[in-house]
Amino acid sequence: MLSEGGKRDMKIAVSGITGFVGTHLKAFLEGMGNKVIGLSRGDFASDSTEALEEKLKGCNAVINLAGSPISGRWTHRKKDAILNSRIRTTRLLVTAVNRMAYPPDLFISASAIGIYPQEGCHMEDSEMVAEGFLAEVCMRWEAEAKKINPDIRLAILRFGLILGADGGIFPRIIKPTRFGVSMRFGNGMQPFSWIHIDDLLEIIALILYDPKLSGIFNCVAPDTLTWEDLMSEIDMHYETFGRLHIPEWLLKLFFLEGYTVLTHGQQVLPGRLMKEKFPYRYPELKNAVADLALKYDKKKNRQ
Repeated sequence: MLSEGGKRDMKIAVSGITGFVGTHLKAFLEGMGNKVIGLSRGDFASDSTEALEEKLKGCNAVINLAGSPISGRWTHRKKDAILNSRIRTTRLLVTAVNRMAYPPDLFISASAIGIYPQEGCHMEDSEMVAEGFLAEVCMRWEAEAKKINPDIRLAILRFGLILGADGGIFPRIIKPTRFGVSMRFGNGMQPFSWIHIDDLLEIIALILYDPKLSGIFNCVAPDTLTWEDLMSEIDMHYETFGRLHIPEWLLKLFFLEGYTVLTHGQQVLPGRLMKEKFPYRYPELKNAVADLALKYDKKKNRQ
């Protein structure tokens, strides 16, 4: 993936291109001089992979980000959408790549730290796997990605909570600050493993351009905290004067099993990235919150 002169422009296919991460990744990769091929839902409408194979021709890498959002009320229909959107898309992509005479060199597939249990602190070599729906989704998602031809470099990225000013959880949790209050879900002591969107993009670029990197990567900052730590930083930045505590029983009543997204968490460290001495722009939550709040406030003022 590296030419003798250094980094070279690539042709990269990205599924989930219209999502929060996909939108940022497209702009980021194109800013580096790469050509990005967006894969939309229509490209996965058929069980045949012929059209998909044609679209992937000439690609150096495939980045698989597709998946229905996990936030919201977990009805049976919602859970089916969360699972099937990830499993089916990954299966079709892997099948298409494996059928190609000249396939991409690299397959990057998203996953999540929800595969780990709440107990303990986990790095990539942790053999502990959580119970529950999200862990099942992650295990099946990764299992599909691992069916890629062994001659193709595979990287599985286990995302922590991704913080961005224009997507993910951050814009939603700071909305109450306009009224001078911040929110706590449950007791607030649930682990909070996070990553700034800018650092996540740089992690993907690192893997794209370093042919030695493959396998599982925990995409989190080294600053593993709790939900209370996050909200305390927001309190200080926005100078809030009150706290709104939402009990676990009320969240469960409204979101069904989906309440676990807000009340459960994992303590995760980026062992592989620390070994590579990855240069985080936002290794600490304080600086990340300050940056995101500034960007969010500027965006709101322009509207």
